[in-house]
Amino acid sequence: MILFHRILFHRITNRLRIYEYTNTRIFLIRSFVQIRNSLGMFLQIRNSLGIFFFLLCFAACKKRAEVVPSVPADFTIYLNLPDFIKLNSAGGSVYVSGGVKGILVYRVSNDEFAAYDRDCPYDPNVSNAIVQVDSSGILAIDYNCGSQFNLINGDVLRGPAAYSLKRYAADYDGVSTVHVHN
Repeated sequence: MILFHRILFHRITNRLRIYEYTNTRIFLIRSFVQIRNSLGMFLQIRNSLGIFFFLLCFAACKKRAEVVPSVPADFTIYLNLPDFIKLNSAGGSVYVSGGVKGILVYRVSNDEFAAYDRDCPYDPNVSNAIVQVDSSGILAIDYNCGSQFNLINGDVLRGPAAYSLKRYAADYDGVSTVHVHN
């Protein structure tokens, strides 16, 4: 009888071990599936956010590129000509043809010039949206929308415009010529 009980005890304990092992395996498999599903959902959210930010940046960059169209500009100003006498001192400015609606050339200092497109970046499609140098000689103003720009760097000082003036390179040779180009 004792032998029978021992055999029965061993069979029952072996079955319990197998049952515990199986339950543990089932628990581990279920846990793994839950973790995998959570990770998959996280990756989907991460990928969706990545795509969203990429599209947001792309849209912002594209909009900035279309504010004032790029047109070729390449000309030289000879400071000794009477048309450009105002550029012989710092703070002087002249308007020249070129760009979208003309180009404003400004002498920042004795050895630095700046050149900007006269097309206002607030609404470049409006025909009379043109910046002009005000009476102080340090601001460019679009009297159509009221935007004001700093002539030293082209940045917006006031108004509805959100973007700076379109700038062209202005290379001064240190003597008598300024090469304006893009």
